[in-house]
Parts: sequence; C-alpha cells; structure tokens
Amino acid sequence: MMQIKPAFYFCFFILFFLMSFFLGYATLNRFYPPDLPQLSDTYYYFHVVQNGFKERLSDDFGASTRFLIPGLANLLYFSIPDLGSWNKAALSILLVNSGFVAGIACLTF
Repeated sequence: MMQIKPAFYFCFFILFFLMSFFLGYATLNRFYPPDLPQLSDTYYYFHVVQNGFKERLSDDFGASTRFLIPGLANLLYFSIPDLGSWNKAALSILLVNSGFVAGIACLTF
C-alpha cells in the first residue's frame, strides 16, 4: 500500500479550502443573505456570529439547533479586522465553512 506524505494532505487541504472560499466569495460584498426571504434562517446565523449566544431569538425553522458553525464563526468575528466592503460576519462563516469542507475532503481522500 502506498503511503501519502503529510505535505500532500496539506496541499490538498489548501486547494479545497481555496475552492470553497472562492465559491462563497459572493456573500462577502455582493448581497446580504439575511435580507433574502428565501434565506430566512441566515438571519439567526448572522445574529449568533455578531452577538454570540447571549440572547435567544425566536426560531421557527430549527436553526437554533445548528450552532457549531455560527459558534466557531463568532470566535473569528472578533479577531477579524474591518476589511472595507466585506461583511465580517459573512467572512467568518465562510472561513469556518471552508475549513470544514477542506477537512472533510482530506478525511475522505
């Protein structure tokens, strides 16, 4: 059986991280997802990212049970500097999602 070097997995991780990041790039400054009625659950996610789990919003869609990505994105939200027209909440969610996508791609390979 062939052994794959860790450098290969690192390059693989970076490749999938960048691919998933650039696929979600449009959410950073082209539109604001919570304003779209079709994406109404994103209002909850953005609220958690910006304010944490301090206050509870009413949730009709079951979004309050999905807390891993917004919770981790909340930690990044306060460490990311203001980047002009990019939305900080969307950027932190995108970075966390891209990391999970790249990690799962490496695990399944």
